[in-house]
Amino acid sequence: MQTTQAPRKLTQAADPPSALRAPTADEDDEDEAAQPNYRPAETLTEPPRPLDGASLSIIHPDETLPEGRAQVSVALLISQSGQVDEVRVPAGRLPQRFVKAVQQAFLGQTFRPGRLDGQEVAARLCVDVRFQEKERPRWDLVTAGALMNTSGPSGPGCESEGSAR
Repeated sequence: MQTTQAPRKLTQAADPPSALRAPTADEDDEDEAAQPNYRPAETLTEPPRPLDGASLSIIHPDETLPEGRAQVSVALLISQSGQVDEVRVPAGRLPQRFVKAVQQAFLGQTFRPGRLDGQEVAARLCVDVRFQEKERPRWDLVTAGALMNTSGPSGPGCESEGSAR
């Protein structure tokens, strides 16, 4: 039996280009019904993890940051099969080119799916991403839901201010 996967989403910061726009309210309501329940990674018996040998490289855009560095926590919505369905980046925390670099890096990845009592489940994983001038971007998994937030119209994110769609 063949299943179809929902298209992957890019969650945008402010002023997205039309090709990468955020969904309208009607589309968002339709998406809510079709989306799986992404469980917070810290509630799982086995959280999602990058596949062994996987290399994730965030490309540093050829642009300077206002303070020479930036750090942001992003939410990865990972399907039951381990595909990254959506990357949520908080609005206004990074210039648009940096947002795109983060999204493109993570959307191309496959993870070992999260498990709850032996069953593979869709999960929400928080990742800290750090940019520093003249250095490669770095990322780390956030443990124990240190930055988890359960408020906001589009569901839980990782930042205390919520995530933009």
